[in-house]
Amino acid sequence: MRVVAFITQPSTVRAILAHLGEPIRPPTIAPARGPPLWDRPDARPRDDP
Repeated sequence: MRVVAFITQPSTVRAILAHLGEPIRPPTIAPARGPPLWDRPDARPRDDP
């Protein structure tokens, strides 16, 4: 595949995406996750046999 054109005009990009039935707005970003539980200062080793 090769690049034939590079579109930089936002109005043109919106028109093309709308014509193709694609979403115009970017997806929402999920909130960041907390640190893993083993990184907590009060974490204890597991007692698995």
